Amino acid sequence: MKSPPAVGVRGRLRVLSSSSGLLALLSAIALALTLGALAGAVGGPALPPPIPPGVYFGWTDGVDGRFQVLADACSGSPADANFVASASLTSGARSFEFQPPAIDATPAALTFAAAVPVLSFDPRALRTLMSGSAAAASGAAGDPLTTELTRLTVRCRDYAMHSARLGSAALVTLPAPAVARVANGWEHVVVTGRRVPPSGDLLGVLVVSNDGDRTIVLRSLRYAPDGASRGRVLAAAGPRELLPAWLGAVFGNVGVPASAASGVTESGVSAARPSGARPLAGTIDPATLSPWSAGYQDPDAAGALRERSAGELDLRLSPGDMALIAIGAEALARTVVPRPALLYPVVGYVEDPTVGPSGAAVPGPAASPSAGLAWRGSTTPLFGSTRGWR
Repeated sequence: MKSPPAVGVRGRLRVLSSSSGLLALLSAIALALTLGALAGAVGGPALPPPIPPGVYFGWTDGVDGRFQVLADACSGSPADANFVASASLTSGARSFEFQPPAIDATPAALTFAAAVPVLSFDPRALRTLMSGSAAAASGAAGDPLTTELTRLTVRCRDYAMHSARLGSAALVTLPAPAVARVANGWEHVVVTGRRVPPSGDLLGVLVVSNDGDRTIVLRSLRYAPDGASRGRVLAAAGPRELLPAWLGAVFGNVGVPASAASGVTESGVSAARPSGARPLAGTIDPATLSPWSAGYQDPDAAGALRERSAGELDLRLSPGDMALIAIGAEALARTVVPRPALLYPVVGYVEDPTVGPSGAAVPGPAASPSAGLAWRGSTTPLFGSTRGWR
């Protein structure tokens, strides 16, 4: 039996006349697919997005402030062509553009490891631009103003552009420092942050010190956009010799996540240490203290370490006292997948209306929790991630 005649397209393609030719073709296709898969595997996992969606929160008073977004949109140094030329923040229908030096792409030391790529915004420029926003126009004089931010757009000097939704982001505009001084008459409240161990559920720990000569009451803590905050933190107040025991309670065991320790609170922070754990330097295991110890605090005391509402802290600090506020991952709303969180919280406080400058009790009705609040922002970030549903 003769083979079928050759059929060609311009004399170059011929019909395969045997099963061996068909098998050879299929083998070549399989080999090509295999090589392509291997090449993808060698290339490694997909790179993270230049602007990852997450939870971002910051503040400005027109002089000082902090607001940063995790972003690696443009690489290089200011002398290179591929560097940030401008960055725009979107709030509602408005867009606010920042150009160097109001925008800085210097990596920040947010963790114990290598610096993290971020975009930092100048607080003076933030206040100038946000002062005309809808949130600022509707706010009362002297009150913190919150501007919700939805998108970040970065343009590089090589004309590349990256734009992405921020996830959940907000900026709080605080009263100018001069206004706060006139309204309150003192500014001896210091807010600092403590670096947290690399493992565990803690986003960060704030320490508030009353270095003035008046008794104050910490009323409120704002640490995340409203939609991303669950409003539950671990907090305490009292004489400064109690601080090491508070730190020992919230840090727990070195290398053991708080969720693996005993006494985990709803805020995701451990309030007890497993037996045999080694305390961090500068901390004291509260389990080793007795009522006769200098750093002991009665668990039933008004300022004892326990979970509290961030909006109703009501922590009284006499002159020289300190307060500790620990923010865990559970203080943020869960997301579908874990998202990064970079937060600079603010603390609202007021002079204790029941105590005079000399420490004597002052008769009269208690003031409203929000009356006459002064605000201080933290320059130390809370950094970590949300808890995901999967």
